[in-house]
Amino acid sequence: MSPSSAAPATSVIAIVCSPDGSRTAQHASLVLAGAADAGAEPMQVDCGNGQVDDQLLKVIERADALLFAAPTYRGQAAWPLKSLLDHIPRDRDGNSALRGKAAGTLLTADSHHHFLGVEPTRSILCDFFGMQVLSPNLYVSRSELGTTAGETRISEQCRDYGAALTDLSRWLAASSAARRLRPMA
Repeated sequence: MSPSSAAPATSVIAIVCSPDGSRTAQHASLVLAGAADAGAEPMQVDCGNGQVDDQLLKVIERADALLFAAPTYRGQAAWPLKSLLDHIPRDRDGNSALRGKAAGTLLTADSHHHFLGVEPTRSILCDFFGMQVLSPNLYVSRSELGTTAGETRISEQCRDYGAALTDLSRWLAASSAARRLRPMA
């Protein structure tokens, strides 16, 4: 492929909203590796302390695609993700730094019991901010880890998710109709 026909650079930013960070950040790195394999420029940002500043908001604004990664507790994403989403401005017409962008979610947990925590996060991203969220969501339970087969399957799924998130972002950039969509409320 010649440089003139190459796909434009796509930035994929993983925002890790985990108070302890380790496992969630590890899996976010795998998603970013898949995005890099697809030609994206990956970046990982730690937001585990729940602090949202102007620099973080500028990173979000410049991103083509965002991965929101957090652990789940009692069926809800960890509080740093809620804090982040609460601090992203949105006007009455649904305009925000997130509208029209590709999004992915990565939630981790100790068991499958917290899987339903995915849906509230997805709903906020889609219906409140007007993002296009890649399906299916990524959900990694500790019960899936610990075997070579399980680790391999999760690693492959994370990398495929990163490549698909990159593809979704490029499709959105090429679709004028998709860019015009906005939240209805």
